[in-house]
Amino acid sequence: MDESKIEIAKNDTRVKVNSALKNKIKIFSAVPKKDLKGIIIYCHGLGSNKNWAVRFYNKLLDNNFGIYAFDFPGHGEDKTDFSLFTLNKCIDYLNDVISYVKEQYNLPITLFGCSFGGFVILNRLLEKKSDVKNTVLMCPAINFCEIMERKTGISDDYFNTNKYMPLYNNIKIYKKSYDEFKIGDKKIKNSKFDNISIIQGTLDKTVACKDIENFCNKNNLTLFIIKDGKHELYGYDEEIVNFIISVIDK
Repeated sequence: MDESKIEIAKNDTRVKVNSALKNKIKIFSAVPKKDLKGIIIYCHGLGSNKNWAVRFYNKLLDNNFGIYAFDFPGHGEDKTDFSLFTLNKCIDYLNDVISYVKEQYNLPITLFGCSFGGFVILNRLLEKKSDVKNTVLMCPAINFCEIMERKTGISDDYFNTNKYMPLYNNIKIYKKSYDEFKIGDKKIKNSKFDNISIIQGTLDKTVACKDIENFCNKNNLTLFIIKDGKHELYGYDEEIVNFIISVIDK
């Protein structure tokens, strides 16, 4: 993420870049000062952080939507040890943010998750489906452990002789976390989903476009394909926000 964009956002009176929820969850929030129509809660990808929401906030505010983003355990400004970076802990963080937003605004909530964030949201939806209005996922990691294994060449027997799996950006995946992520993958594969819209790039080398197409066909989900888009979908922020707004305004 371009740090200059974060510095610009800090000077925007509508933005709070590093507030804390429950003295632990670090928040990025941007809310228009009037005519607020709803709140988007953004869940970032693995190795990313809440500040990636700066990509989208201006256009969302221009259309009278607010955005909240937060750091998953061990990411960004969050100081949680990676031994506690588990799927259940990530879902707990998301639930806390949803509860907070509900307390602050009596308005519809849309969940918006990128990659790993999409993986977390899908598992959370299996527990609670009815407390958010819409869900939009961007290149969601529907087979998270398979992706990790493909990228690292490491499989579950790695933990027979190693304490944790090292990944990029100093991320560490411990055995307990890996086991939870594996269960999360199986739940996604074996469950049915509805009321979800997905954005996917054709040149994504992390989450295969074909896998997302099959997932959407299986669950009869809305799919917005971005031709030549890579995993992070850089350069397509306007198209992404326009799609999110179109989903909300249905």
